[in-house]
Amino acid sequence: MTSNLRMLGILIPLIGLTVGILARTLLARFLGPKWRFYDFLPPFLTVGTELLAQSADIQGTWAFGLIGVCILALAYAAFLAVDRHEIQFDHYFRVVWRLYLLISLIWFAFILLWMLMK
Repeated sequence: MTSNLRMLGILIPLIGLTVGILARTLLARFLGPKWRFYDFLPPFLTVGTELLAQSADIQGTWAFGLIGVCILALAYAAFLAVDRHEIQFDHYFRVVWRLYLLISLIWFAFILLWMLMK
């Protein structure tokens, strides 16, 4: 069972990358130039990280990533409100989503290294 979860945890981010590339090429005229293929990856990375963590008997890892993203999103919103006196929501949500990508990628790499070292 744990080997199936490990395999699925590694395979799901690759599926997400494939979905991102396909969606980007098929929906290029609707998404615009600001969206990249890796913008589709964070949910797949989160699910893959959770499956890898469950295979190593680590419980509830997605909550830590979500808390980190929420804290940094609030801090960024406060910075924009105080420093620039405005929040441009299209830019704000793109930055927060890419921050979520960065956090989920780091968390996935950490859990993967944990699995390899064990």
